[in-house]
Amino acid sequence: ELRQQDDRMKKAVTLVQRRWREKLNWAAANVRATKSEQSLQRPMEKLQVSRMTSRTVQAPAYFGESCLWQPVEEWSAPVPYLYTARCLSRVELVFIPRTVIKEALDRFSPWLRERLDIF
Repeated sequence: ELRQQDDRMKKAVTLVQRRWREKLNWAAANVRATKSEQSLQRPMEKLQVSRMTSRTVQAPAYFGESCLWQPVEEWSAPVPYLYTARCLSRVELVFIPRTVIKEALDRFSPWLRERLDIF
């Protein structure tokens, strides 16, 4: 039963990760194309921050967890985020550096690392 649940979860997570990587590659390709197009435009026609759409999310909201989807070997490089978050009310924040997560992975190796790979 637990093994079947793990297999189903692994398939779902693999699908989500694959789609996330495809989206990331697509976005990178579009950024390169946009930059080459923008270099041909006048400076006033470039993307302006005031034209960016904003969204409101309801609590609880999680930001930055996608940095855990990268292979652990690449965790030494900082991850650029393509968004900014602003709080409209009082909030509680929890910041867990990847170094702390890596220490826990090393401490409970190998089974915890396998679980993270499935996640």
